[in-house]
Amino acid sequence: MILSREEKVVRKDGTFILILCPVRELCLQILGLFEKLNQFFKRIVVGRLIGGEETKREKARLRKGINVLIATPGRLLYHIQNTKALDLSKVVALVIEECDKLLDIGMKNETQDIIQFVLQQKLKSDLQYILVSASITNQVEELLYFIKNCEELKTKEEEPEAKIEEEQTEQKPKMITIGENQIRKALKFKRIGFEIPKNSLSLQKNKNNVRSNFHSDNAFKLPSTINHFFIGVNERSKLGTLFLLLKILEKQKVMVFISTADQVNFLAMLFQEVKTGVEEDGVSRANFLDTKVYKIHGHMEQKERSEVFNSFGKCESGILLSTDIVSRGLDFFQTKFIIQYDLPASIKGYVNRVGRTARIKSSGSAISLVYRQELGFLEK
Repeated sequence: MILSREEKVVRKDGTFILILCPVRELCLQILGLFEKLNQFFKRIVVGRLIGGEETKREKARLRKGINVLIATPGRLLYHIQNTKALDLSKVVALVIEECDKLLDIGMKNETQDIIQFVLQQKLKSDLQYILVSASITNQVEELLYFIKNCEELKTKEEEPEAKIEEEQTEQKPKMITIGENQIRKALKFKRIGFEIPKNSLSLQKNKNNVRSNFHSDNAFKLPSTINHFFIGVNERSKLGTLFLLLKILEKQKVMVFISTADQVNFLAMLFQEVKTGVEEDGVSRANFLDTKVYKIHGHMEQKERSEVFNSFGKCESGILLSTDIVSRGLDFFQTKFIIQYDLPASIKGYVNRVGRTARIKSSGSAISLVYRQELGFLEK
């Protein structure tokens, strides 16, 4: 799109591609990918706007020019309202990554404000919208209608006296589906701990597909290369089971999903404090886990979050304790195991979490710790 232009794009030309992401870490991942692709076209400048960083530095970068701008909606809206140097009049493509997630976390109004601002700055309506979404929810459909209405208003402003036939103005979004609507192969479930009734699996096995009853209208795609394990626990055994699992897997790359930031902090502190291997002098001890333990959640400072994101992404083995902040879209190199210390609220959340493993033709395993009273999550 930029490379096909007759005139070469340089930094001072401003922004041509705008990418919105629901979380900061996804912005960093996309930025890293662009930097790899962009090494042969260094004249094209890629930049980010994310919360937790200094706005003065961001303003300076905007004044110099950013051709591909990757941003979270909240921070971009801040600059729309406070930075005169921000010029989006040349934007030809607006990409909304993880669109359903972005709307789920309450960014509907911010996203609509951004779309309207871009259209107001543009002299003509030549903007291409690309909405990347794991599911087509009601909110995603509403956003599509909003975009359509905004484009129609823009067209009328450009040609107020022109009579446009209905069939010419009726433009339906083009749907591009990656993968089939249903899972091609049945999942392999292994039950460990208390016996889970055969008819209580939330993902019903049959010959060719697996369908969730949490959302009867939706079928979720999962790689057949993921093995799924459910371990029955109680209040007394849950923490000990996690310790045992991580000890067994300490030479692997593991992500542990936990429901709250406070629990993430507590478990991270616990794994640092618990020691083993008392020496003869009775003083020197080694950590229980012989591997690096990382943590990440939304209450951390951005600098620390970025360091964790980069370090865990590059390491060959390690353990990441996390909330759902990294459950969507992120690709951590060679993550082999996903442990769900706390179950998600929906099967959609389950699919998102376990999707962090078995990436790009690799295999992986998902292990869930389940209370008896949580069997409803697995019910048919």
